Amino acid sequence: MYSNGVVTHTQQEKYNEVLMDTVSQNTVTLRRSQILLERRMLTFKTIHIKSRKICAQFREDAFICSFPNSNVWKNYWNAEKYYAWLESHIKNYPLGAIHIWLNQKIIGQLEFNYGQPLSHINLFYLRPKYRGQDYSRQMHAYTINTLRKQGTQTATLRAAPGNERAIGFYRKHGWQDLGKDAEHGEVNRYKLELTEEN
Repeated sequence: MYSNGVVTHTQQEKYNEVLMDTVSQNTVTLRRSQILLERRMLTFKTIHIKSRKICAQFREDAFICSFPNSNVWKNYWNAEKYYAWLESHIKNYPLGAIHIWLNQKIIGQLEFNYGQPLSHINLFYLRPKYRGQDYSRQMHAYTINTLRKQGTQTATLRAAPGNERAIGFYRKHGWQDLGKDAEHGEVNRYKLELTEEN
């Protein structure tokens, strides 16, 4: 690169070319990383009532995951009543009636109320194909941030004792097992005090 301690014009041009190639390669690598990250980012949109059949399918699958060896959930599941409840819930809690989108696909669903110190999460559902990845964490973060912004101090949810995967996730994120639920004895109630840390 040097000739008698001086950089020649030709050597400088070659150095600049190598430098530009390196910058270009780094830019491409960075952009690819950004694209991959964007593809993994979820979008949270209020449920459209026209998607109620998808909502019911998600609800039913959530029941099956909670009670894999039992049909006890069918005793209190009624799709038509659920549709009526869902329509009301969307109107009253648009931030808590959510479809989770990934690359133009609905992959999950959230249902919760808010606007009071104590709020309850009715549904925290992610399709099986997308479990065990980062999506559950994003869903949990959205839920907790929304509840906190809407004035919730304590959140509750229900989980079946046999749903070990869900329970492990909740415990990892600070949820406390309160034991059998007073209304539905086949499930346990969990509580989370909302702080700046969760």
